[in-house]
Amino acid sequence: IDSLYKWQMECLGAALSGQRTNWILSMPTSGGKTLVAEVLMFSELLINHKDVLFIVPFVSIVQEKVRGLAPFAAELGFLVEEYAASQGRIPPRRRRKKQTLYIATIEKANAVVTSLLEAGRLPSLGLVVIDELHMLGEGGSRGA
Repeated sequence: IDSLYKWQMECLGAALSGQRTNWILSMPTSGGKTLVAEVLMFSELLINHKDVLFIVPFVSIVQEKVRGLAPFAAELGFLVEEYAASQGRIPPRRRRKKQTLYIATIEKANAVVTSLLEAGRLPSLGLVVIDELHMLGEGGSRGA
């Protein structure tokens, strides 16, 4: 990567300056949304020392993201946990020394958030990223 788009610089500048706001990024495929999401997730894990929930629509994408992000986790010192199909412990294990990136399907993400809420651990979650937001509630067949 040689440079960032202007909108990427604006989003990252605002977020990394400590502004805690909600964002919805909507643009065509290959527009650079994933890069911004990953930088923000790494920042939350490594600088703010909070867990992150990354929600994707399908089990196959959860598995792909786990494989892709695990090397970064090993190098940078955080954990990656898969929450799809039969994978993932509810409630998630409490970690004292490392933050966790939970990568989950929509249904499993609901279970993670509910279990953290019931256990009084929701404040440990610093960021939620939803990929393919438009799929929430689509056709009534996904968990909304």
